[in-house]
Amino acid sequence: MSIIVTPAAFSPNAPGQGLLFPECYKYILDQQYSGLGWEKIPESEIDGIMCTLGGLFALSTNSDIPQDGISSEEIATRFQNGAMFLSSKLQTWDVASCDHVGFEIIIPCMLERLEQKGLFFIFPGRSLLVQLNQGKLRKVHPAVWSGKIQTTITHSLEAFLGKADFSGLRDQRVYGGMGSSPASTAAYLMWSPVWDDEAEQYLRTVLSSRWPDEHGGVPGMYPMTGFEVLWVSESLVQIQLHLYAPFL
Repeated sequence: MSIIVTPAAFSPNAPGQGLLFPECYKYILDQQYSGLGWEKIPESEIDGIMCTLGGLFALSTNSDIPQDGISSEEIATRFQNGAMFLSSKLQTWDVASCDHVGFEIIIPCMLERLEQKGLFFIFPGRSLLVQLNQGKLRKVHPAVWSGKIQTTITHSLEAFLGKADFSGLRDQRVYGGMGSSPASTAAYLMWSPVWDDEAEQYLRTVLSSRWPDEHGGVPGMYPMTGFEVLWVSESLVQIQLHLYAPFL
């Protein structure tokens, strides 16, 4: 389940006021492990880092919104505990061996967002992370920000909050979603200069799907159909090339 960027956050372009999806924010509060950090898979180092970054970002963005049974003092304590949890994770993180898709663009962006809130993290792997980030960003062609052709960037718009103009991405939607990613679609919806009803409806469709014991949570990708078909197809193509054209 994805909490890297939550569609709960209020956008100044949204009709009305308050949280668009309050159940998402409640889900994030409920998922904070023992009041410390967020991690769905304790065995995965990167899971705790990315999920806690998302949780802290959500708390820092929505801390002034009242929650039933949770005082502002408790929210502040949760934020502090989450920050300490994340700091401990970052101190032992082996950046060089990490192979999580998009980590080198998503994590630096989330760290920068938290720094804007006054929260800074110093850790051994940060210089390498910066190098990887800069190398990846240099490869991003300006053409990806307009037109109808989706790219890998379309799936990870949450890594470009406040850094890119989302106004030209409208034609890259598929059934309202950006790259089959709820997180990317939420980022687009919050930062697009014009409110996008189709993107909002995509997120509502994702939330209305039945995820056992995950009310307010969303998967990292939805729908999975296109990804699964293409993933298997690519493997079959590679096998065929190996069998019939071993010289390639």
